[in-house]
Amino acid sequence: MCTVSYIPKKSAGGFVLTSNRDEKAFRTTVPPLLYEQGTTKLVFPKDEKAGGSWIAANNNGRICCLLNGAFAVHEKKSKYLQSRGNVLVELASSPKTPELYFTEKDLSEVEPFTIISIEKMESEISHFSEFIWDGAIKYFRMLNSKKPHIWSSVTLYNEEHRNLRRQWFNQFIAENNGSISSEIIIQFHAGTHTSNKSINMLMEREGGLKTVSITQVVSENGKFRMDYFDLNNRQNTSIKI
Repeated sequence: MCTVSYIPKKSAGGFVLTSNRDEKAFRTTVPPLLYEQGTTKLVFPKDEKAGGSWIAANNNGRICCLLNGAFAVHEKKSKYLQSRGNVLVELASSPKTPELYFTEKDLSEVEPFTIISIEKMESEISHFSEFIWDGAIKYFRMLNSKKPHIWSSVTLYNEEHRNLRRQWFNQFIAENNGSISSEIIIQFHAGTHTSNKSINMLMEREGGLKTVSITQVVSENGKFRMDYFDLNNRQNTSIKI
C-alpha cells in the first residue's frame, strides 16, 4: 500500500499494476483468496487485523489499489469508524462507477488515502483514475492509461524521496523500453536502488517497519492474474480471475 507502479503493455488494454506493502513485520496478512461480495467475485490479500485490503481485482474488470495518505503527512486521530482497506474492498465490489461511489461515500470518519482505480472492458481500458481523500476534501482526476505511473505513500516518504523514486522509475522505463515484462517489474520493485534502506524500494526501518510483500496484477488474455510474493514467509500465491 506504500509504493505502486502502473506500466502499460503493447497489447491492447494490457498493463501491469504492482504494489509494495510497507508494514510492521508482525502484522499478519492472509494471502489472496477468491471472495464473493453480492454478485461480484473478488481476489485480494486480506489484512487480518482490519479485514480490508490494499489491492483487489474483480471479475468485471475492475482493479483498485490503495496508498496511505493524501498530499502530505496528516495528524492521525485516535479512532476511525471505517478502515481505508475496507473502503477499497467496498469500491472493488461496488456496481457504481468509482467517481459516483466517491461522490456519494461519506468519508468523514476515514483516514486520508489515495486510491488508484482501473477498469477494463474487453480489450480496452475504459477507466483509469486517481481518487484522493485528505480528511476534508475529495479530489478526483482521470489518468492517461498509455503512460507509466508511480506513486509512493506520503506518510512514509517525503517529497525529496518520492522524487528520487520517480527518477529510479523513469530510468527503469527508459532502460527497458519495449521489453518490460512482469518479471522485470518485480525485479525493479524488489531491487536495491540506494544504500539507504529506509527509502529503498525494499524498505526497512527500525521498529520492524519494512516491505513485507509485493502484489502484482497482470492483465492478460482478457483476464487478471494476481501474483502475491510474501517476503516474510517466502511464499508465493497466484490466482486468475
